[in-house]
Amino acid sequence: MIFLAAELLRYRWPWAKALFTRVFFPLLRDDEKIKNITGATVFLISATVIFILFKKIIAVPAVLILSMSDSLAAVVGRTIGRHRFLAKSWEGSGTFFLCTMLMLCIFVPGLGIFEVLLVAVPVTLVEALALPVNDNLTIPVSAALLLKVFL
Repeated sequence: MIFLAAELLRYRWPWAKALFTRVFFPLLRDDEKIKNITGATVFLISATVIFILFKKIIAVPAVLILSMSDSLAAVVGRTIGRHRFLAKSWEGSGTFFLCTMLMLCIFVPGLGIFEVLLVAVPVTLVEALALPVNDNLTIPVSAALLLKVFL
């Protein structure tokens, strides 16, 4: 809630924007520096919505996929990613896919490998596409909706 408050304050008062910029600017991605809202705030909003709308058995893996798979894919894609796949790299997307499968196998008991694949493949594609909506929203929503089909 502190981050959401900071985001709101920086749009209302110039002193808050200056403080926000001084503290967080080095941590922001280039696209976040020019957008109105940071990825961290989108993450907070999407996780909150997912936990309100879905049962815990769906919400937990959906948010874990976002936090673990997306983060690990970004690290791998930026460090060793050399081969393009949609808007990302094969290396990063492969990491996202494998990590997503692992999260589903661990945190969604009872899903068979076929169901795991039917969730992991489309969510990986959602992550790899250059959609106009922040993937901190599209990843957990797509994961939760697909999990809802199987649970």
